[in-house]
Amino acid sequence: LSDIEEGGTECCLLKSRPDQQDSERPRKIFKPQAGAVLLMQGRWVEHRSEPMSGKEVKVASPWNYYTDQDLWRPKQFDETIYGG
Repeated sequence: LSDIEEGGTECCLLKSRPDQQDSERPRKIFKPQAGAVLLMQGRWVEHRSEPMSGKEVKVASPWNYYTDQDLWRPKQFDETIYGG
């Protein structure tokens, strides 16, 4: 990452799976910092990006990792991501 003031990621760790009712924990904003990377389990961490002004470029690279014990996906996830 690079050092910029915009385009941080606001995160809130959830206590249970996102398809179940849940109470939230405090939110934290992670700002881009040179030499750092933000890795998270997106379905366990509610997250959103702060807006960008257009002077900088933001790159997001989602990875999906499933095990044979955990194949849960949000409803219509595959259609939304991969088309259908």
